[in-house]
Amino acid sequence: MAYAYSELVNLTQRWAARPDTAVWLNSTASQLLQQLDGHQPERLFANDGIDTRPLIVAFMGGTGVGKSTLLNRLAGKAIAQAGIVRPTSKEVTLYHHHSISLNPHDGLPLAHIKLAHHHDDHKKNLVWIDMPDFDSTEHSNKQLVLQWLPHIDVLIYVVSPERYRDEKAWRLLLAEGAKHAWLFVINQWDRGQTAQYDDFCQQLHKAGFNAPIIYTTACTDSPQTGQFAELET
Repeated sequence: MAYAYSELVNLTQRWAARPDTAVWLNSTASQLLQQLDGHQPERLFANDGIDTRPLIVAFMGGTGVGKSTLLNRLAGKAIAQAGIVRPTSKEVTLYHHHSISLNPHDGLPLAHIKLAHHHDDHKKNLVWIDMPDFDSTEHSNKQLVLQWLPHIDVLIYVVSPERYRDEKAWRLLLAEGAKHAWLFVINQWDRGQTAQYDDFCQQLHKAGFNAPIIYTTACTDSPQTGQFAELET
């Protein structure tokens, strides 16, 4: 059965509050579960009397790593701007089911939001977001990322074989690591090497990610390699 994110949070918190769960959860983990709430993300959605909301997943990363290309591949069409001009992403692109009513609040710059819809009911409980390049020289891009971070449930941090040791990125990872769920993607993996994958794992361990989930993807016109199908599901 498919659940909306808010339903899962509610069910998990009720489970964690049961006396018999002490066998499975220590006090720290139980407290973290009880602190989960959808207050900030829920502000993105229109108040239409529905108590549930979808999970909000965002692609985040530096310039030229292929965040927009990944979202376009998920959508099966070009919805996020991708190209050779750097930085390319200067806006936030939201890709969501047509039945979801969004109502971004005044704290977000509405002029920099692009909305795209789909009719795939299998993806109804997800909102995908393409974030701007936070490492660009344009200060407005970094500000957009910082404004949106409180509204994200899961951050997909995208790197490339050439750009996985970015200093600005690691500062952000260290600052935000405990505030979100994380997935990691080494994109453009057709140019990657195993040594780079291993080094990236070591860097994540140093940043406090003891068991990071890492996918490799290659968004090219040639036959696809990597784990995009696993990431999509």
